[in-house]
Amino acid sequence: MKNLQIAVTGAGGFLGNNIHQKFIKTYNVSKIKLKNKKDIIVFINNLKKKKYNFVINCAASLKPRNDWDHFINSRLPRIFNYIISKYSKKTKLYHISTINILNLELNDAYTISKRKAEHYLINTETVIIRPNMILSKKKEGPSKILHNYLEKKLPLYFMLKKGNSYKPIKIDDFINELEIIISNNNNNTIYNIQGESIKNIWDIFFDINKKYKKIIIPINISFIKYLFPQFVKRALNKSKHFQHLNENDIFI
Repeated sequence: MKNLQIAVTGAGGFLGNNIHQKFIKTYNVSKIKLKNKKDIIVFINNLKKKKYNFVINCAASLKPRNDWDHFINSRLPRIFNYIISKYSKKTKLYHISTINILNLELNDAYTISKRKAEHYLINTETVIIRPNMILSKKKEGPSKILHNYLEKKLPLYFMLKKGNSYKPIKIDDFINELEIIISNNNNNTIYNIQGESIKNIWDIFFDINKKYKKIIIPINISFIKYLFPQFVKRALNKSKHFQHLNENDIFI
């Protein structure tokens, strides 16, 4: 196993960095950061040289605002798939997407860009991994904003109750499942990975607050709905549970 050569793109981000830290204990892992076109060209040339057994593509912009961000999210995975299929067929591409794409009412820039990427990857040899919200005990990833809020010096802290609902998965559990998928190396091409229990933002915020022990004031959804009806409508659309999952769903 130590002889396997694995490239992790987007290794400077939350998910890519955690995957690298875990996999480096077992495999030969290259930490790939794609900050500009030069970085991409260097990486593509290494793909053509068949340097890697596996590529785990975590490169993504969570808040795409410009052409470069959308290129990274939508078009770059397609380019990786093309280069591998033409020059390095023994290399396996694992593309980290998001389970958000299954909620057709979600039309934010990030979700749309991830849908576009999958449009080009479906029915190819690329394995698509769709995680639900990934949580960490550390101040990183999706929970970072909640940590930052609780670290502010305020007399009281307000949080919407219940807020959007998710089936979050712990970062270590997600990486363990990813390693199993890679080691099995089977023909399944799409995996939806999420936790078994449903948690809303209030639950997640309350769990994090066990460390800070702040006084939290819950804000009733009906009160917000009265003041900001359009905001609540968008939030409720996001909170709908995902249907249409397939036989490769993994619940942890």
